[in-house]
Amino acid sequence: VAAVAGAHTRATHAMAPLTLTVDALTSVVGKTMTILIKHAGVADEIAVAAGAPEGGACSIDAPDAGGVLDGLVTVAKYVCSRSPRAAVLMNSKTPEGEAFVTEWINRATTEYAAGVTHEAFDALNEHLLPRSFIASDAALSLADVLAYASLHAPFIALGAERHKALVNVMRWMDHVGAVTGGDASGCFGPVPIVHQTFTAHGVEGLPMPDLREIKERYDAEAAARKKEGGGKEGKEGKPKKEGKLSKDERRGIAPKSKEKKTTMTMSDGRVIARPGGAKKPEEGGEGGG
Repeated sequence: VAAVAGAHTRATHAMAPLTLTVDALTSVVGKTMTILIKHAGVADEIAVAAGAPEGGACSIDAPDAGGVLDGLVTVAKYVCSRSPRAAVLMNSKTPEGEAFVTEWINRATTEYAAGVTHEAFDALNEHLLPRSFIASDAALSLADVLAYASLHAPFIALGAERHKALVNVMRWMDHVGAVTGGDASGCFGPVPIVHQTFTAHGVEGLPMPDLREIKERYDAEAAARKKEGGGKEGKEGKPKKEGKLSKDERRGIAPKSKEKKTTMTMSDGRVIARPGGAKKPEEGGEGGG
């Protein structure tokens, strides 16, 4: 039943192309909706056009959603709901994942849209240090698109010197722009990539790391590892290296004595002394027979 309903929904979408109106195609909202629709894979179902009602950034007449929808976030979520990758765009495989995306959507459209401070950029740079995306571990979400749109112009305005300290933000913006097409010249445009200059004193523009502190920390860690492992053994405590087994020992044959033989056995059974050795006493007597 669910499969039939899904097929019916897709067929309805295909037969009823919609028009999403924005204040202007060249505005931040217009560019945002353009790249979102393309990335969501619904460009054949939804077209973007200028002509939003006065005072409204964007709107769409969505019969399957109850009528006209207004507002950037509401319309953006509706666009995502029509995408084959809706669960990825909203990170909705888990309630926690979707809540995290919603949290960053609100930040992108309220805090960032009102003006981005240096502290906000620093916090985002730290947040992105271990991450490729803002609110998802696996793929780009709606939060990335909306945050990218809000931060693009303020980030470029910071200048190259500030960009050097925001390498994680720069990496993330370059990635989002490439994936969504936002870096196209007719859209938001590319983010200038600042290449670090390495000198004898470290990376130009960044503080030189304290090499003494690094060495002390390394030595302390090495000492701790040595203590846990018992350290190097001295000559007395060092176990002797076992020699290789002989061919007879490998076959289970007792090793031959290394003592020099002083007797030899004749063909008639008599035991006589080897040249240079004493004669072995025969059985039954103290001397030779």
